[in-house]
Amino acid sequence: MIEAPPQRVVGMSASISEMLFAIGVTPVGVTDGMDYPPAAANLPTFGTGYQPDLEALAALEPDLIIGNGQLNMQIMDKLQAIAPTLMIMTLTPGDVPKNIRTLGQATWHDTEAEYLAQAYDGFLGAMGAVGAGQTEHPSILIIVGTLDVPNYGKSETYLGDMAKILGATNIADGNADQGPFPGYTQLSTEYILNADPDFVFTITRGSDTPMPESMKDDPIWSSLTAFQNGHVMELDNRLYVESPGPRFVEAMLQLQNILYGGM
Repeated sequence: MIEAPPQRVVGMSASISEMLFAIGVTPVGVTDGMDYPPAAANLPTFGTGYQPDLEALAALEPDLIIGNGQLNMQIMDKLQAIAPTLMIMTLTPGDVPKNIRTLGQATWHDTEAEYLAQAYDGFLGAMGAVGAGQTEHPSILIIVGTLDVPNYGKSETYLGDMAKILGATNIADGNADQGPFPGYTQLSTEYILNADPDFVFTITRGSDTPMPESMKDDPIWSSLTAFQNGHVMELDNRLYVESPGPRFVEAMLQLQNILYGGM
C-alpha cells in the first residue's frame, strides 16, 4: 500500500512507460530503445523488459515499479526488494483503459487517468460500431517473425483483437496455440493457400528484410490474392506488437483505413 504519491516511478516495458506518460507521470528511467514520446529518449535506461539490468534499476532509486506480467513475474521478488511493485498485463486494446485506471490509482493521478480511460472506452465503442456496421468482413492473416520462422497471430493477440473489433475474420482462429507466446499458432502452406485471405499483415522480427519483400520471389506467397491485390502490408512492430498502450488509437485508425479505406 503506497501511502503518499510516488515520486520516482519506473515501468518495466515501453508499453507501461507510454501509459505513465499519458497520465502525466514522467518515469525516472525507461527500457532500452524507447523513443516515444520523444521525452523518453532522454531518460536513463536499465536494460530491456526481457533482460532488465537490476543494478541500474536500483540505482534510479524508484519508489514504485510497474512490472509487465508477461515478462517480469519470475523476478517479482527481486523487483520487490528494490521498491514496491505492481504487475499489469496489456494483451488487447480493451486492457488499455483498465490499466490506465490502475496506474492512475497507483500514482495518485486518478482524475487524469479516469478522463483518459473514458475517452478510450468511447473510442473502442466507436470502433466496435464500425465493425458491426460492415456488410462484408475481410479475411486476414497475421505473421510475426520471418517467413522461415513464422508465428501466425489469432484474434486473441493485440493486433488480432483490433482486427476482430473492426469486423475482420482471422483465418488462424480455431487452431491450437503453438509458439512462444499465447495467441499464436502454426499453419501449413496448404491451409493458407486454401483460405486465401484478403489481407496479409506482416511484422518482421529477426530479419533486416521485410517479409513482403521476401514474398516477391516466392511463387507460393506471391500467388495469394492478397499479394496480387497489393494487400500484403508490413506493420510497425512497436505499434502493433511490442508497445500495446495509448497508441492503440493510432493503430486502430490505421488498420481501419487499410481494411475499409476512407469510408
